Amino acid sequence: MKSLSITIIGTSLREQSQSQKMAKWLLDWFEERSVRTWYCNAASFEPYFCLGDEEGDLSPYPPQILELYEKLLCSDGVIIATPIYLYSVSGVAKNLIDVIGDALAWRAVALVSAAGTLRSHLAIADFAKSLQFEYHTLFFPQTVQFTRETLWTSEDVERISSFAGNFLDFTVATAPFSRKRKEGDGTAQ
Repeated sequence: MKSLSITIIGTSLREQSQSQKMAKWLLDWFEERSVRTWYCNAASFEPYFCLGDEEGDLSPYPPQILELYEKLLCSDGVIIATPIYLYSVSGVAKNLIDVIGDALAWRAVALVSAAGTLRSHLAIADFAKSLQFEYHTLFFPQTVQFTRETLWTSEDVERISSFAGNFLDFTVATAPFSRKRKEGDGTAQ
């Protein structure tokens, strides 16, 4: 499946967080299946804030933003791994999507999250809606959420494995549509 490309974006400020562990586990899972995969730790970027009025102009941002943007334009699928803070995705994730969200148009996009409690499972809902409606992503409806108590038991590994396999199938199924849309004018309508 080397022709298929998946980008995984970690958005936690803590390198050893559950969401970063999930992102790296998914990276290994896809690479073991010969899927062309690229990992980006967005928290390692130079500090920046979305300027709001510079749509499409990435010149004010750190060079890692342009590199990620270009990788996303070549990706068939994207997984965003985010921690949940105060029942919402991380500020890193929100800020990043405000800057590069249009590069996600017509791509398969999924979310995995880590939170303090399983009661936070709906915290990604607003973010998911904005990905769908603002950026016209092909949002994958299955998610995985781990908590700080997740011990990566065989049951936990089965959940994230199931997610990865289903996302791979979803990306394979949507890639022809995505590529056709990207060959057009490349913009969200």
